[in-house]
Amino acid sequence: MGIVAPAEADITSFTVYHSYSYTQDAMGLSAGVPGVQAIVISNVNGEFNGGTVSTPDGSVYTVLNQSSPGYPFDQFGAYFGPQPFGTFTANLSNSVTSATGSANLVYTADHYPGIAPQVSNYAALQHFDPTQDNSIVLTSGFSVPAGATAASTTFFIYDENSNVRLLQYSLDPGATVFDVPANTASFSETIGYYFEVDFDYAVTVNGVTNTDVYRKITTGDINAAAVPEPASWAMMLAGCAAVVAKSARRLRRRPPQAAMG
Repeated sequence: MGIVAPAEADITSFTVYHSYSYTQDAMGLSAGVPGVQAIVISNVNGEFNGGTVSTPDGSVYTVLNQSSPGYPFDQFGAYFGPQPFGTFTANLSNSVTSATGSANLVYTADHYPGIAPQVSNYAALQHFDPTQDNSIVLTSGFSVPAGATAASTTFFIYDENSNVRLLQYSLDPGATVFDVPANTASFSETIGYYFEVDFDYAVTVNGVTNTDVYRKITTGDINAAAVPEPASWAMMLAGCAAVVAKSARRLRRRPPQAAMG
């Protein structure tokens, strides 16, 4: 659509993500690493070309343009460390048209999930058979706190060499079992997994949807079994052949059925 007139400039969404990130290995979960991210969205692509987010601790961060070609809107983002309670303020502008937009989000309470996602069958998945259906199981689901406007657990796995996502979906936060269908992965593949539990608190003020998102994120690795050795394949095929031959012998020995009359 191109750059729009200043009067049309508008921020429609201001979201602040409050996160704790963990990694899981054979020893369990690491300590959580806190972080905060802000995303600011306008109603039309090309309205703004820059801006800032001011945080409760008094810092001012320049936002990065995260819009992609074909986006129907502008998207800007900024990352910063943990923040005290207070007000986040987004200010966007366009140096060509002098368009400006502003939005405030007041951070007043923490609503993080009480625990972090943790895979309970981690050890068993270190040499899983990718040709079979598998499941990644969490030690616990998550109860949605009062007042949340949305909640979910997002899950995905990816090939750690290519970073290609192999599977992704979201379930109710109470879910503990995440299915991985057969042949989603390949033999000898190292797979990274990602779990994210989100609790959203949204309110719309003067046409701007302000959302605080509280999330806990866990990442880790699982490993598909190695490709069976040729000798192993031969033994498996021989075993299958023996079963087929035995079944055939039983059929030959079965007496003929009496004719139905």
